[in-house]
Amino acid sequence: MNLKPLTTAGLIGSAGWIGFVVWYLFRSNQIETVLTSAPNNFGDFWSGTFAPLAFWWLVLGYFQQGIELRQNVAALEQQSKETAALAIQAKVQAEAIKANELHTRRDVFFRSADRTIEELRETAFFILSRIEDFDDFVISNEKEELITAAKRGSKDACFIYLAKFIAENSLSLMKGYLNSRAGFNEAVDHYCSSFERLLADCENVSGESNKVFRNYYQGSNAARLYEQLCSLSQNPRQSAMRYD
Repeated sequence: MNLKPLTTAGLIGSAGWIGFVVWYLFRSNQIETVLTSAPNNFGDFWSGTFAPLAFWWLVLGYFQQGIELRQNVAALEQQSKETAALAIQAKVQAEAIKANELHTRRDVFFRSADRTIEELRETAFFILSRIEDFDDFVISNEKEELITAAKRGSKDACFIYLAKFIAENSLSLMKGYLNSRAGFNEAVDHYCSSFERLLADCENVSGESNKVFRNYYQGSNAARLYEQLCSLSQNPRQSAMRYD
């Protein structure tokens, strides 16, 4: 049995005191006197005998409570440190999850943006094919070069050529010619809607990245063509372009 030091001290002290009382009674020949004394005297004897023991155990209990209190305080401090460590660990894990979620959302955005840009190129090339035979329009000397580049799949050739073509010709005259072409207005509306969807997707990227991505696409050749096509759309459109 593993006893606490103070409990051991209490038992030793109690045994020593009881042994002293017994030794004193035998030494002074008081055993018979005690045993034959009146009840009140007999009670006074034992109360006087055990009062020091009660005080001894009270003192030991006081010190024991102090020790246990310090142990409890130390345990609470350790628990507090562990709780703080768990909170830090939880914060790190939350930040890691948030960073992973942000990475995933950006990855999804980039894949979606690439598909949308390719869709815009195809739509721009379709519109380009509608206006290639407009020989009475005044266009820049870069027409053949840009058309050839567009047909070869150049990244921004269709965007650049269409934007310049629209800018260099009469808006009302272009509307008259282009609106007569089958599928032109549908293509214009599709291009504008697709580009607006791209800008809206930028808003779904967390943090400051949404502004960076939106401003990047708003500064692209696809955006310049978008603003030109908004003015040509048969259905009035308000440009979705905005800068922070």
